Amino acid sequence: MSTIFLLDQFRREDRKVYYTREEISLHNTPQSLWILCNGKVYDITQFYKSQKHPGGRASLLSRGGGIIDCGLDYKHHSKKTKQMWKNYLIGYLKK
Repeated sequence: MSTIFLLDQFRREDRKVYYTREEISLHNTPQSLWILCNGKVYDITQFYKSQKHPGGRASLLSRGGGIIDCGLDYKHHSKKTKQMWKNYLIGYLKK
């Protein structure tokens, strides 16, 4: 079996990366901005830099490195926007 074949079999979506709350909390700046929602970790740094959030950049930065109120914040997003969140998923909360 070739190495190339093995690499093709090992796709990113097949792997799960886990982060602790402490690791997540370190990413609360414009240079590295992560959020935690429903046990999933999202790196929204590039989205933050794009200035495309209708609520403004401050609303993103204020939630960086911590948990957003998924019940409140997440429900206000459209179906299309919720699909976009998948692009920023980088891992899961380590329990």
